[in-house]
Formats: sequence, structure tokens, C-alpha cells
Amino acid sequence: MQLHPSAHTSALTLLNNLLIFPSNCEFAIRTNIVTDILEIFQSSTHDAITLREACKVLTKLSADTDIQTPFSKFESTERGLLQCLKQFKSDPDFVLACFQLLYALVFNNEQLANELMVVEGYSGGIVQALDLHQTQVPVVEAAFRLIREASMCTPASHALKRAGVMPLVRKAVNNFSAVSPVIRLIGAELSD
Repeated sequence: MQLHPSAHTSALTLLNNLLIFPSNCEFAIRTNIVTDILEIFQSSTHDAITLREACKVLTKLSADTDIQTPFSKFESTERGLLQCLKQFKSDPDFVLACFQLLYALVFNNEQLANELMVVEGYSGGIVQALDLHQTQVPVVEAAFRLIREASMCTPASHALKRAGVMPLVRKAVNNFSAVSPVIRLIGAELSD
């Protein structure tokens, strides 16, 4: 995807819309587009909208292909996504998309969960972003799914707790248990 940075957003938005068709997912996977999109996180020239669309495309593709291996292959990608999360943590739409991508990345992958939460320090970035969006139910739900999945790995769970996730979990449970079964159920699991 050799495009001028200003063209990335439109291209990613179009691709995101096209991926509702399975044949388009297959084509995207065959053309090795995952690697091209991952490179976006290594650049400091993109805005929150472009990065949000990149997260959405990768999350969609994760249902049909392995995005975990190419993501973990390059430290610059891992560090780049964390920098994006820190830089745009005040943007709820980006944070939501980023949390959903991170969930797809750590799903059933304790090694990557450990690498991201403990080694690369994503635990702190996640807690900071969650703290800023405590009133955004979709963001909190995405965070809870991510935290539960990452917490399957004991070192990652400890890293999240050290970063201060549990007070935010309890606060969200108190505020939103009545309106969100996701927050109520996962909050109970995390609090055990």
C-alpha cells in the first residue's frame, strides 16, 4: 500500500467496508495486506482517524488469518502501536478500535499477552486510556474484554494490576452494571 499518508484514511475506510464480503477478505489475505497495514503503526505521520481505520481492518482480518505472528515479528510495530495509543488516548473512537485490535492480538496467545503487557508496557497505556473514557460504555466494554483475555497470562495480569486497573474496574462495575451485562459479568470475573 504505497500511498501518500493523506490517502491512507480513504483507502482503509474503503477496505474496511469491502471486508464485509468473505471473498474480499480472502483477496486481502492473499495480497499480504496485513504487513502493509502494520507498517502504518511504525510511522508518526498518521492521524487518529487513519490509525482507527487500520485497527478496524486488522481486527476484521483477524477472524480469517493470523495477524499475531506478523505483528509480533517487528518490535517497531509493537512499540509503534503503543505510541499511537499514548498519543491519541483522548480520542474515544481510536481507543475503542485499538482495544478491539489488542483483544484480537492477545486472544489465546499468552506469549504475546506477556510480551505486550509486561515487556512493552501496554498495561500502563491501557489503564491511562481507560481512565480517560470511564463514561464511554463501548470503550469500557472493549477494555474489559481485553483485560480479561490478557489476564489469562499471569505476568500480564500482574502488570495490569500494578498499573492500577482494578480501581477502574470496580468504578466501572459500580457505574454500569445495570446497563451493561458485559461489564457486570466480566467485572465479576476480574474481581474474583
